[in-house]
Formats: sequence, structure tokens, C-alpha cells
Amino acid sequence: MRGARMCGLNLLYATQVAHVEVRQPVNSNAVIDSFSMIVFSDHDGGECVICSEDYADGDRLRILPCEHIYHHDYISGWWSTGVIQCPICRHDYYSLGF
Repeated sequence: MRGARMCGLNLLYATQVAHVEVRQPVNSNAVIDSFSMIVFSDHDGGECVICSEDYADGDRLRILPCEHIYHHDYISGWWSTGVIQCPICRHDYYSLGF
């Protein structure tokens, strides 16, 4: 009986592993650099959802294709963890990983 149980567990494990998506590392800096960057001016308003700070004059901001805006340094740090998504809408930019 023990052998049958182990065989069943191995089959369950193999089934679960078959559904795991393996992603190769991407160059997150190349992805970030492909997006527009603006320099904040006082009339723009807004807050970075990563650091929860208001934008200040002279801040470098990145505009993602989904149109969400972040401090350049914070979105670069966020993506360096391997999560190549927009923190707000979770749009996946992994496919742009050059």
C-alpha cells in the first residue's frame, strides 16, 4: 500500500509541476529604459504608489504603457526583484524583456 501511495503523490507532484511557468531572467533596465521619462513640474500633481510620496519638482518619472507613473528609481528597484509588472494594474511587461 505504501508504494501505491507514494506513486500517487509523485503523480500529484508531477501534475502540479507541469503547470508551473518557468521564466528566464530579463533585463529589467532595458525594459524600463524603453518607456517615456518625464521631469516632474509642480502643476502635474500626483503620488508614487511605490514610495507613497508626492512628486516634487525635478523628480524623474517613468510612464508605463498602461499610463501609470512612478518615480524612476522606485520602479527600477521594483522590477529588479524580477516582478516585471505594473504595481497598480498588474499589466505584465515580461514579454518586453529584450
